[in-house]
Amino acid sequence: MDEERRGSNESLWWQDLKSVFQQSQEGNFFQNGIIWRVGCRDRVRFWEDKWNDDDTPLILKYPRLYHISCQQKQLIQHMGSHTDASWEWNFI
Repeated sequence: MDEERRGSNESLWWQDLKSVFQQSQEGNFFQNGIIWRVGCRDRVRFWEDKWNDDDTPLILKYPRLYHISCQQKQLIQHMGSHTDASWEWNFI
């Protein structure tokens, strides 16, 4: 999914909130008081998007794993499944 199409689905409120995070002083204030959760596994890219706790894409954090993975460019929903009320990763 290309960046332009993904961005066009964002609400104006979400775009404004993201712009606050890009500004260092205000972004730090908000970031310290919230918890992010991945809600739409069908829009979040596992390796390329910032969805983990330290706000670093996994492709930058684990480049060697990315290069040997058979699941590059995958959305989170394709990286695992729900089993017995929990999420189970399925890495290839």
